[in-house]
Amino acid sequence: MKNIPGPSSNYFAGQPAPFRAGGFTLIELLAVIGVLSILLALFLPALGGAKDAATRTAHAQQIRQYAALIAMYTTLSDGYYPLIDPTSVGASTGAWYKPLIKVGLGESRRDFIFSGHPLDGTPAAGMGATFVTEQSVFDPARAPWPEGTLLPVGRVRASQVRQPSDKGILFSNNVPTSEYYKVWCCLPDAPLGPVAYVDGSAVIARWTDLLPGGWFRARGDIGFPVWTTWNGVRGTDRATGSPPFPIPKD
Repeated sequence: MKNIPGPSSNYFAGQPAPFRAGGFTLIELLAVIGVLSILLALFLPALGGAKDAATRTAHAQQIRQYAALIAMYTTLSDGYYPLIDPTSVGASTGAWYKPLIKVGLGESRRDFIFSGHPLDGTPAAGMGATFVTEQSVFDPARAPWPEGTLLPVGRVRASQVRQPSDKGILFSNNVPTSEYYKVWCCLPDAPLGPVAYVDGSAVIARWTDLLPGGWFRARGDIGFPVWTTWNGVRGTDRATGSPPFPIPKD
């Protein structure tokens, strides 16, 4: 009987290998595309969230520097906080950096813009109205200030702040996210944003996180954290603080 060579035999040596077409079949390509789509759907939100967190951290560092510059300004202006327009609270809170430029604490508006902010060219940090408003309007015991009525301008000194580590002075007007920017205060869909305190510290928080005692009660335009805090610059923008009104029992 003739021997049949086994697989280890040299019988097939030099013989051409069976032909197989190169590349992927259509089914294999569709399978790969499907897997990639699933992976992208899983990881893109996480990547966007990581980017948002890194941006918030960078902006918190910047807003601390801005608060430190304001503190330096008060030492050069007889203790007063910057006031650009003696007739308008809104103009002064939005352009708080202009007096700082005049005394050499900045060269231009560009020095007061968050890096990488979607509203490039627009200062993204606003100063609380409590620092340029007549303080009596923030008294919880007085009649509420008429809603929609312009707040009265008032010059405020740093010595009037009772709790520098608890009173917010700067906050992010527009908080950038991976898709668009959101207004920090004061809508229900509150984004995380940087807030600087008078003492130069900073936090990343929602406006709802800064309510004294965790309780919110606004009268007209008064009572919003950092912006129009109850008791003005003598008030607090910390959840650990005491609310200005008695909390009703359930």
